[in-house]
Amino acid sequence: KESELIKKMIKYGHLPVRFDVLDNEDKPVFDEENNKIVIEVSAAEFVLYELKKDNLIPENDLHKRILKDYEEVLETGVIPTADYFLRQPDPEFNKFIVDIIAENYQLSEKWKEKHRIYTKEEEDFLSASVMEILYKYKLSRVMRIISQLQESLKDEKDENIIQEHLG
Repeated sequence: KESELIKKMIKYGHLPVRFDVLDNEDKPVFDEENNKIVIEVSAAEFVLYELKKDNLIPENDLHKRILKDYEEVLETGVIPTADYFLRQPDPEFNKFIVDIIAENYQLSEKWKEKHRIYTKEEEDFLSASVMEILYKYKLSRVMRIISQLQESLKDEKDENIIQEHLG
């Protein structure tokens, strides 16, 4: 899941995602003219915000480095694209980025014109796609933490220690 999240950021992090502003009861907020209030940020900014909010640090060192690079570049007011990451001098880093970009293939415009076949591109539903992969990643991390806690408490007899881990 972590790798999928990073891949999505590399491919689409520079593109905008839109989300409804919600109140405390998860209901959409409206302005004076009764229009839904929507926020728009880059996919990368949204993912970084969500990871920081939940104090989630990638487990993979390369993924940590990519997120650190994202943060540093975003602080300058620039939203990096995959091209930015291709200019990094580290061969392992470059291979990872090239492999992600190589996955990006599109239906030819001529094919669309000739056969009148129109497909939805991932960019067409990016907000939902980013949310889905982000929540899958968060869920996998939570499940792993639960599993580790269960394993560590499996043979524990001291009630105080058990309560300390569960508290």
